[in-house]
Amino acid sequence: LPGNTKKTCKLADWDTLGECTSKICQDCDAYEKVRQEIYAYLMDNFRRHHSAENKPPFGVHLHAYTFIAVKHGIAYKEALIKFIDEILQYDDVWIVTCNELLKWITNPVPLQHLKQSDIFAC
Repeated sequence: LPGNTKKTCKLADWDTLGECTSKICQDCDAYEKVRQEIYAYLMDNFRRHHSAENKPPFGVHLHAYTFIAVKHGIAYKEALIKFIDEILQYDDVWIVTCNELLKWITNPVPLQHLKQSDIFAC
């Protein structure tokens, strides 16, 4: 699109940031840089969705490989936990399964009635 300033970012690139010489990867500078960049990536995308007029659903789709096989997997995990803690501070944010989202889409409940609804009940 003309004027599109969308920045693309490949998560895989973060695995190659810096060389970790420490036996405990959390002690290296690259680890902290990865953690901060992943958190910023998640928050920037979330804020873009959250500030949209219609507030479309924001999906976070990660594979288990990201946390166990990637060099900085613990950094990914910590960034994700920090991200979740941050977005749960919003009164109008819900973390739901795909099935719960589909139930809500087929029978939308206004935000002011959502807490009394059983649509997202466990």
